[in-house]
Amino acid sequence: MSDEYSIVMYHGEFNKSTCGYCKRSNTCNSHGMTAHVMSVRDYQDLIDRGWRRSGTYCYKPTNSSTCCPSYTIRCDALNFKLSKSHKKIIKRVNKFLRDGLKDSGEKESNQDEETDAAEEIPMGPQVTTGVIDVNKLVNKLVDEEQLPPCEPSSSMECSSVKEPVNAASSGSAASQMDPLKPPCKKAKLLRLERKQAKMAQREAQGLPQQPVKKPPKNVEKSLEDFLGEAPQDGKHKLRIDLVCSTGEEFNAFLQVEYELYRKYQTLVHKDPPEDIEDFQYFLQRSPLQLKVSSTSPAKGFGSFHQQYWLDDRLIAVGVIDILPNCVSSVYLFYDPEFSFLSLGTYSSLWEVAFTRELQKSCPELKYYYMGFYIHSCPKMRYKGKLQPSSLLCPEVYSWHPITEDLLKKLDRSKYSRFNEDPHARDKDEFQVRHLENVVCLYENTIMYFKDYINLDGSDEERQQTLQYGRLVGRICSRRILLYKN
Repeated sequence: MSDEYSIVMYHGEFNKSTCGYCKRSNTCNSHGMTAHVMSVRDYQDLIDRGWRRSGTYCYKPTNSSTCCPSYTIRCDALNFKLSKSHKKIIKRVNKFLRDGLKDSGEKESNQDEETDAAEEIPMGPQVTTGVIDVNKLVNKLVDEEQLPPCEPSSSMECSSVKEPVNAASSGSAASQMDPLKPPCKKAKLLRLERKQAKMAQREAQGLPQQPVKKPPKNVEKSLEDFLGEAPQDGKHKLRIDLVCSTGEEFNAFLQVEYELYRKYQTLVHKDPPEDIEDFQYFLQRSPLQLKVSSTSPAKGFGSFHQQYWLDDRLIAVGVIDILPNCVSSVYLFYDPEFSFLSLGTYSSLWEVAFTRELQKSCPELKYYYMGFYIHSCPKMRYKGKLQPSSLLCPEVYSWHPITEDLLKKLDRSKYSRFNEDPHARDKDEFQVRHLENVVCLYENTIMYFKDYINLDGSDEERQQTLQYGRLVGRICSRRILLYKN
């Protein structure tokens, strides 16, 4: 039952650190907490309030005072529009898969110059989940009936009529729907044949049917159409596998992923990891508990690695979280030898297509989150090129499309409130009167903050808990267990 509950340890504000974007000293501010265990529902709510995770450490930039404000950005995957540069990149990859040759005149060194400008992760305290034996603790709380059954949130109520396809699936059904493994026939013809087969089945059952329509001419090709043009019998084959990073199956790939990550960090960022533990802490460990049910995607909600295999060689890994409302991109690392393929952009296009595929069985899962958009750092503006995309207002937590007017507002002031209604307020606002109902975990016992403060509290404890509540919101403050020691 641990996947239904969240336990966090709040650390407060970290400021005066060096910024990884503008390189200025003592200017980067954020708040952070360690998540020992977290439900996908709670993390979805947190990222919709500007939070983001790195391993088990969750942080929220203090945009009003930090040097480079970071705004949560998401793309409406269902209405995604391919640009000319996107089409060019997909065609370049497909051409390489077909004949094994690079495009003449392509500059290998800077194809992904923008996407290589990875987000700077604030370094919080190195607290490991070993501080709390989560499974033992939750089982104890369940046995003592301290944890009541959790009601599913509206974001988790997904249709189970059809299971989504993931890159690791095998069998004919998966290969037919995988954009990178199309049948020999053209996609439009296949869709027509499938429709005719369904109509024949309906006729046999005596059900009414609509006449078959021929596919219209001159229809703009979709993202899936372009990805589906990858050749089956070319010089190379590209396979994309989805592996749960918190499951035992990941152990078989740990070493090969680490070697690729080390190569990427050394050659691209000039910052090799200290050891494999560094890789695991940053990219493998996750507080999100895998949740597989009749209303989840085939492999469940949780943390995953999408592995890009060129023949039998691992050339890229996209670290993602699959949540009730979105696919959230965490990080990407790849083999610099294949930088001419623009794997940073290509992987983001694949992740958009993957989001669209998951949405077919989970209707609420329709957004692709790209982390933070930093307008004051030109190299980080590339995320705004995936359209249509929106930014999260840092005060009201409402979403606003990236338009020319919004960008001009950021040009004038790097910190901006996007919601122009001066009377608009955070619908999940945490006020002082809500403090007493913050749910705490103290000495293996769940209690409200009003009871905890009488046992072992202080004015400083009260102020820090008030700060925590305002950052996570009223709803999460009553659902997430705030660890006190």
